[in-house]
This record gives sequence, C-alpha cells and structure tokens, in this order.
Amino acid sequence: MNLYKIFLFILVLTTWLNGGQWVIDTLPTSGYYYSMVIDSNGVPVIGYNSGKVSCAKYISGYGWLIQNIDTEGYAYSYNVRWLAAGKNGSLHAAYEHYNGSYSSDLKYAKWNGVTWISEAVTGATNLSWIYDISIVVDSNDNPHIAYYDGNSGDYKYINNTGTGWNSPSVMPGSSSSAGLAIDGGNTIHTAYYSGSLYYAKKDAGGSWSSPEIVTNDGGWNCSIAVSPSGMVAIAYQASNEDLQCRCW
Repeated sequence: MNLYKIFLFILVLTTWLNGGQWVIDTLPTSGYYYSMVIDSNGVPVIGYNSGKVSCAKYISGYGWLIQNIDTEGYAYSYNVRWLAAGKNGSLHAAYEHYNGSYSSDLKYAKWNGVTWISEAVTGATNLSWIYDISIVVDSNDNPHIAYYDGNSGDYKYINNTGTGWNSPSVMPGSSSSAGLAIDGGNTIHTAYYSGSLYYAKKDAGGSWSSPEIVTNDGGWNCSIAVSPSGMVAIAYQASNEDLQCRCW
C-alpha cells in the first residue's frame, strides 16, 4: 500500500471544473448533511437535508432544479454517501425516516427519470435510531446499503436483488462509520474504524472476506472509493489529525 497526503480544499457549497478553472456557484436553498454525485448524463446532483430529504440538480441553461425526495414526517441522513448515481440517469437515496416515539425506518428512494419513488426497506424498520447510512448501486441498478442499527448496536448491510430486499446481515468487525464502494464486477468494498482502520470486501453473491488492518495510525471518518481500474483508495483522519489516504 502506498501512502499519500491529501490536501483538503473547502469551497462554498458546490464547485465544478470548467476549462481548467474552478467555478463557484451558490444553490438557491439551504440545508445540511450534503451528498454529491455526478449522474450518468454528467449532471451534478446535490442531496441535502432541511427537515425533509431533497436534492438539487444543475440543468444547463436553467440553473438549479430543486426536488423533494421525501416529504413525509422528518427524514434525514448524516453520512455524505447517502446519494448514489445509477444507470440511465437514475438516482438512489437511502436515509432515516423518523416515525416518532423513538422509532425510525430505513428508507430507500429512486429517481426513475420522472419522479422519486420511496419505500421503507424491509427488515430495517421500527429501529430506535439509524445513522451512518451509505449507499452504492451495482451494474443492474440495484442498491446496496450499509447502516447503523440502533436496536442491535451493529453496522448492517442490506441489498435489493431487483425483486425484493434480502435480509440484513451484520457487517465484518465491530465497525464504526462504515462506508461502501463498488467496482465494475459488483464486488462491494467497505472500510471502517474499530481501534484501527479495517478493510473488507464481498464478491457478488458471496460473503464478506476476513477484515484486514489498513493502518493502526488513526482511521476515523474514513471514506472508500474504487477506480475504474480497480484501485482501492481509503481516505481517513490519522492520529495527528492529518487527512491521509492509502491506495492499492
């Protein structure tokens, strides 16, 4: 594994590169817990929370189009990976929906090109609380979700096969802030902190590999990605509070 330092540049609300220059734009709304993706048509989409789950899409020649993903009750997500892009311009969101009386459902919503369709995730309802939700989408446009189950105190993984939801399973280790990534072969990759920074993967239709230690030097607030060539990259906070990245 090679170690690289990452320098973090924080820009106002949203940025994209235009002709080699950074262009800064301000959304016509406010919110928190942002998640940004570029859809399959090259359109930037920013998900955010404002008491309800919403997103803003940049439409060329028009500007920012605001859409509500879920308006029922109080819905939100804390993780920056709660929005994902799929095939043919589809978008996928996973978030907590608070029902009241310390009861929450994990919900999933999909933009089908016309509207957002949401549903409670079977096997992940009536939980005391849910957080650190992360979602990825496979080559069949099916969602895979990691989340913290407040009832059991475990990080869990659940996926939809296209015909329904599989039963949730406990993710490897006593994970904290688990993140997901997916490669071109539909292998799921995860990174999490549990005293050290760990990595594991799950082949399509298979089970999770044994976790391996990436580093003992911190590992908090980790984020994982896989390049088109299959290189795995994990960014994390080191013990000296630097932002670092390990790639292989």
